[in-house]
Amino acid sequence: MKTINLITKLSIIFGCLLITGSVFYYFVVFSPKREMAKIELQKQESAEAQARLDSNISSLDDCLKSVDKRLIGDGLKGVSNEGIKIVLDLVQKQKDDCFKQFPVK
Repeated sequence: MKTINLITKLSIIFGCLLITGSVFYYFVVFSPKREMAKIELQKQESAEAQARLDSNISSLDDCLKSVDKRLIGDGLKGVSNEGIKIVLDLVQKQKDDCFKQFPVK
């Protein structure tokens, strides 16, 4: 009877130590590693988003310059007021297309 009582007490002590060790491992080892992995992933996603934004800004700038160069060129000398209005409307439409194609938000 005494040995059964001793085995029971040792089993309870061993179980408590096992549970305590598991909780310690979770909060001291596992959880911080998981949080660091989340933070690293967020940094990587942020860097990728910034790279996409930088690329879109550069492409947008090129697109806008191209529109100006193609449609306005050296100027609108000798063009009637009606013609200037048509060209400026076309320029605005193509610039709007550039903003749609390369969003910067």
